[in-house]
Amino acid sequence: AMMNIAREWGVAEQLLMMGFKRPIEPWIAACDVVLAPSRGDAFGRTIIEAMQLGVPVIATSAGGHSEIVDHMGTGLLVQAGNYIEMAMAGIKIFESVALQNKLITNGKRKAESTYSVESTTERIKTMYEMLGS
Repeated sequence: AMMNIAREWGVAEQLLMMGFKRPIEPWIAACDVVLAPSRGDAFGRTIIEAMQLGVPVIATSAGGHSEIVDHMGTGLLVQAGNYIEMAMAGIKIFESVALQNKLITNGKRKAESTYSVESTTERIKTMYEMLGS
């Protein structure tokens, strides 16, 4: 459906629908922006991976995305299903190097402090210790 819309708008040649790739990191790092259009993703692993790799993120404010992305801080949030808003968010990022740098810097910082193996392990350890007390 997305490719049909892209063809209609004349931008299909600029899009790459990647499908499943392994390892994913080089593919994400090669992106100018990562879009997460899900309407109910419980956890946005791809969003976190993009942030870790220094790629700006545009995500829907559905599911767990709004817990990961701070609008205008670590990425941009748009209404689920509103592809015009998502496209406009992409234009906003591409037109502002300052915004790109802000999202990249803040995204990397949040991904490392909140979602790294070390910080996640520490939070799990603390939770187990609290349950054991």
